[in-house]
Amino acid sequence: MRKSQLLLLLLLSLVLASCEEKVIDPDDYKGNLLGYVYDFNTDEPLVNCNVTLKPTVGSQRTLSSGQFYFLNILEGSYNVTVEKIGYKTYEGNVIITREERTTVSIVLKKEVTEEEK
Repeated sequence: MRKSQLLLLLLLSLVLASCEEKVIDPDDYKGNLLGYVYDFNTDEPLVNCNVTLKPTVGSQRTLSSGQFYFLNILEGSYNVTVEKIGYKTYEGNVIITREERTTVSIVLKKEVTEEEK
């Protein structure tokens, strides 16, 4: 009986020693979003557009180049909203893939005012 207990203890020790702790690092599941916003009629970059990413990641303003970016976003599907006064709001979806940069180009159309109709 003593030998079987000792053998069982030895086997259990070997099994436990062979178990490796795997820590999941959330950074392994993050990607980046790079985007550009342009005017539909002129193809010129649009500055100071408000770009929002939901589920809530936050919002950014486009630079003079029309560029915006979100860094270290968990992979998944997001809703992108782009707003600028005098332009129609853009809403679309983007998929962020881990360890990759997703690039999008968005075009905004000017709103037609009553005077222009």
